[in-house]
Amino acid sequence: MAQVIIPSSEETMYRKAELSTRADRLPAVAKTAAPLKLDMIPLQAKAAMLRDGMQIKTRRNQAALQKLPQMSPAQLKASSDLSKEPVKRQGRLSQSQKEFLMTSLVGASGGSQSVGDATSVMLAHRFGFMPRAEELDAMRRSAKKWILDQLNSTALDFGMQNGFKSMEQMIYEFSAVAGNLNAPARAQIMASYMNESILYQMVKAKTKQPVAFRLAEFLAESCIPVRFHRTTPQDYWIAMSASAYMMEIFVPLMFAGTYADILKKTVRSLGHMFDLDGQFSRYTVGQLSLQNYARELLELHTVGVDGGYGQADIEGLADLFTGLRISRTHLPNSGGGKFYVDLRYHAYNKAKTVPFLGLHLPAPGWNEANVEAQIDTVMEALARHPKTARRFGLKLVQYFLHDNPDSVAELRLLVDQLRDVYLQNGGRLLPVFKTFFESAPAYRPTYQKTPQPQNWLTGLIRAGGLSGRGSLEDGILFANVIENYLPMLNQPFKSCPTPEGWLLNDGKRYLNDAQITQYFKMASMLAPSIAAKMSATDFYNRVLGAYAGPSSRSILGYVASEPVTAIIATALSPEALYKGSTL
Repeated sequence: MAQVIIPSSEETMYRKAELSTRADRLPAVAKTAAPLKLDMIPLQAKAAMLRDGMQIKTRRNQAALQKLPQMSPAQLKASSDLSKEPVKRQGRLSQSQKEFLMTSLVGASGGSQSVGDATSVMLAHRFGFMPRAEELDAMRRSAKKWILDQLNSTALDFGMQNGFKSMEQMIYEFSAVAGNLNAPARAQIMASYMNESILYQMVKAKTKQPVAFRLAEFLAESCIPVRFHRTTPQDYWIAMSASAYMMEIFVPLMFAGTYADILKKTVRSLGHMFDLDGQFSRYTVGQLSLQNYARELLELHTVGVDGGYGQADIEGLADLFTGLRISRTHLPNSGGGKFYVDLRYHAYNKAKTVPFLGLHLPAPGWNEANVEAQIDTVMEALARHPKTARRFGLKLVQYFLHDNPDSVAELRLLVDQLRDVYLQNGGRLLPVFKTFFESAPAYRPTYQKTPQPQNWLTGLIRAGGLSGRGSLEDGILFANVIENYLPMLNQPFKSCPTPEGWLLNDGKRYLNDAQITQYFKMASMLAPSIAAKMSATDFYNRVLGAYAGPSSRSILGYVASEPVTAIIATALSPEALYKGSTL
């Protein structure tokens, strides 16, 4: 029989992850040993341990604690003076005790489907980063208006006006070759990266337009992502432009431009170019050109693997993308940080064909403007392709509603509708977004997604009032988010695991046995700080409220007596974390 050791250390903030995990969903977790802190367990659970023969000791009131097994549920609830009895020595939990602990906190029920406040909370989880009080007030008046108003804004509350700036010029002041960066230069790059990243996280946590922010991240991290691994100096160059990549390309264009506009910008961006080794592309007669970007543009960013293209199309695009560069500030009159075509390495005297698009591009000659015009022609053709239109709609529905939309008739029809709107509007994204957010499925509680760890963490910070405490405190908090918390949750900042970005149909990646334990540790680390900012009742009402199902409503039984435990349980509730139906 699996057993769990309860450590005596009062500093231990880790409780068994299965306290908030459904035994029927992740049975393997119940068989895994992990630390518990007994003084964070409800009295009802302590009573069950004692009834099952477990021997425990406390530093005070041991006699009162031993009376727990004889007390009625009402008496247990009223005995708040015993709720935080600390453990003096180690004990062990049996399988039956652990199962009791699981069901005593959060059981198998999902969110309530009642209207009004429940709907507001549900939509704030779905389209934002957990609700804040002012957001719930606005959503109670009209949830749809709260969402659509964020799509109509011409002055988003995040972006360059908050201090984000392009990093290209600074990057090239160090060296033309990544390997030649000296230690001080690398340190300066890392410091700049951290400053930009902290600012990004601060703006994300404080944003008054979470729907718009989610859409920008959807585009930058799941549609046309840049990867960053921080293993070489070149990676730091990519990292320095990570925030600017989203803020300078997607934010200005997502409501005012087309998907083609975004493709044209990304092919000219430093981060994207370095991520796909585009700076090394060069044309050599008789040899195949570098195909990384051509393949990913077709397979991942536009038409998809079933888009009808072939090897000839890949080779034609690979030749077209040769010689693309970013200028360096240390070169005279270079216009540092600007995109340009180095014609010495471009196939300037060769015609390019992209058969599946019906394109035959003549040799551009020694003319940089001709090359850029041909690149734009290809991007327009790819963006307006029906396959691209449908894949964009599919990804949008995957991101917010369901891992596999085509498996549900209603969602399959919605994807087709989004495709038609996309094509009718020449690839403009705003009409697509509005159609999605005005659709009935967008508001249906049936469709629920497991949130990405980064968004769950941002939600805890926002709902728990942990941002805005002061520049020093915020700096420390968000530096920890970047360096420690996000890696701990298996989603390092701007470090998507594949060229596809953060996968939209891989919720189980975030809810495996090991990952659940990390969620639990993270909630345990933040819960005391949240408890210092607000009552457990306020946090519960903000995160769950009327959206809570019967099992989550049981948390209200100990919000006063054990507030830290209640905050942890709220953060790990099905409504906040599991969002059940797609797993």
